[in-house]
Amino acid sequence: MRGLRTTEPRIGRLLRVVVDHRLYKSFGHPAFDDYVRERLGISVRKAWALLKIEKATLRSDDFGRAYRDGRLSWVRALSLLPVLDRTNAAAWIARAEGVTVRRLNDEVEWVLAVA
Repeated sequence: MRGLRTTEPRIGRLLRVVVDHRLYKSFGHPAFDDYVRERLGISVRKAWALLKIEKATLRSDDFGRAYRDGRLSWVRALSLLPVLDRTNAAAWIARAEGVTVRRLNDEVEWVLAVA
């Protein structure tokens, strides 16, 4: 499981290069979504989520490390994005490692509702 979790951050980094340099056009696809669907065989939604997480790794070294090391799956990492910042990253990472994804989503939603 951890092997898959460390693969997804690598895919996200590569997708970022593809998007930033519009390499999908060089590969014969007019749009990134077409490239993802036709060449990579992953869902467009997941590709954009991996890109979003990749960009968010710049917010916190702790978050980036936990995601790249496979301690956070892409689903857990994506769940944390609305509440994550440099000051609370360590606490949210610890919480994400200790609860189910459903519970984590509920807690994030509760924090957002209270704020």
